[in-house]
Amino acid sequence: MLALLEKSKDFKSLSKFEKVQAISIQIASEVVKQGEGSLIVIGKTKSYHSIFPNFFKKGKTSIFDAGMEKVLIKLAQVDGAIVLDNSGFIQAYGARITKSSTFKGAGTRHSAAKGISQEKGVIAILSSEEDKVVRIFKGGTVVAEINPNTKGVESSVSKLVKFVNSPDGAVAAGAAIAIPFLSIPGVIVFAGSYYVAKNILKLTQKGQK
Repeated sequence: MLALLEKSKDFKSLSKFEKVQAISIQIASEVVKQGEGSLIVIGKTKSYHSIFPNFFKKGKTSIFDAGMEKVLIKLAQVDGAIVLDNSGFIQAYGARITKSSTFKGAGTRHSAAKGISQEKGVIAILSSEEDKVVRIFKGGTVVAEINPNTKGVESSVSKLVKFVNSPDGAVAAGAAIAIPFLSIPGVIVFAGSYYVAKNILKLTQKGQK
């Protein structure tokens, strides 16, 4: 799964921070496929409490290390969150997030994702056991949603990550219009009118050529 992602041209163009997000989305997607829920937090934060002893040397074990994919899928299913720094080093797993904000109609995992993602530069990636989707939180809100069971959606992960970290992604973080992400099946972004209008214009221009 990750081998194909890491070999793709789109993935190679991402920054290190963006690559950590893309791999985390793939891990979260696999957790959903297994019928489980999870939360992965990426960024510089101290808003968590480690419940389990960290068997990895803190700051020494990376999401990019060989063989970590299967390990992280299992760790993601442990009650609590995986916390990674911007470069993908594991800071904690099974962690209790200490900064939360009520997410209407959902449980504590969604509230933790919403709360922690309010911190500057922090991204939270949630696997919803109930809805069977992966949600990306930024700026205290859901900016994108992925149905990992959609055929071929894996090939769109790097493009989505690029959007989430772009100025358009910042616009989306403050809006509430759900639209398909550039007609990619299985991916929805919660975008503002500016983003919608700009991309409708692009599609219109393509149709006129």
